[in-house]
Amino acid sequence: MNHVRDYQENGYAIVRGVFSAEEIAELSHEFDRMKAEGMKHQATFRQQNILYLVREDTQLGRILRFMQWPAYISQVLNKYRVEPRLLRIVEPLIGNNLKQIINQLIWKSPGSTQTSYAYHQDCRFRRPASAYRELATSYVQTAIAIDPHRLENG
Repeated sequence: MNHVRDYQENGYAIVRGVFSAEEIAELSHEFDRMKAEGMKHQATFRQQNILYLVREDTQLGRILRFMQWPAYISQVLNKYRVEPRLLRIVEPLIGNNLKQIINQLIWKSPGSTQTSYAYHQDCRFRRPASAYRELATSYVQTAIAIDPHRLENG
């Protein structure tokens, strides 16, 4: 498994071809649907764990930066959240006794002045502390790229 070696050597790994073009299209459609829902809000909106972070961008006006826990309201996104192919990627890194601590969608709008995300260490503040120990060997962040990453699209 090359991704395990890459992760150990570089601190990250890129695993290509996990999902088919049809699956990526399904995810893309659902991302667009969640974005349309989020843009209905004039400002940041929270309902229980669901959060739409809406900001004013000096170039674009109101934009949706991210959404937390879309899997709570989207069967499609919940299906991919627990996709066995993701477990097969993560398992050799940290095992299979897992708890997902965050689930989110991120949009980087082309032309936006807001494209970065601040580094944060929220795992250090989660409770019980015994469940969040040795983060270097017990925690991994995964991401599914939906759109090609280019300068033109943010």
